[in-house]
Amino acid sequence: MDIYQLHLVTPGVDPRWLVEGPRARGAVEGNQVSVDGRQLEVCGCRTATGAVRRAAVGLTSGTLVEVWRDANGLFLCARAEEVDIVRASRVAREAADEATLRAREEKRRVRAQAFNASLAVPFRWVPAVINDESGSLEEISGDEARRSTNDVHVLLEQDFRDGRLLRSAGDLLCMRSRRGEGQHLQVRKAEAYAEVSCKECLAVVNRWRSN
Repeated sequence: MDIYQLHLVTPGVDPRWLVEGPRARGAVEGNQVSVDGRQLEVCGCRTATGAVRRAAVGLTSGTLVEVWRDANGLFLCARAEEVDIVRASRVAREAADEATLRAREEKRRVRAQAFNASLAVPFRWVPAVINDESGSLEEISGDEARRSTNDVHVLLEQDFRDGRLLRSAGDLLCMRSRRGEGQHLQVRKAEAYAEVSCKECLAVVNRWRSN
């Protein structure tokens, strides 16, 4: 797409014109473009380096162009039909990227749900992560602190006891939520596509599997 540089001919124009507002369109007449009652003269075609090639401008009278100002305050324009093609191509590309992202997230969600279902945990639970925004991590012991807050844990939704393993609703499978002096580890439910990744939680689950 060829980009052309323009020079404002009409005097006394508000310097914010075409900076805060949307792009505008106008037709070329005798090497000038009229936009919102303001006249701009076509200086030449910009090269890849940003220089202006003044010879052979190539915009004949009647050509519809879209006019805007760049970050440096320079007036620029391009053929409206070419702008539309570029814009439509960008919209199509963004839509394709969005569709690819949705498909990837759906694949991840299905895989996570299948994996979590395969754990066969013998109580009601949901995937969860540690919420460290409250500062509650300061109450976690050295061994527990090594568990990344990015790990996805098994969060109990009911009390459970298996031999010496005792957990209450709201606990993580790998650790109790209650800390010292009435403090509680802050956790939150993870997204639906979160796959359990905590090694300690999985170690307990695998022990049940082996039994």
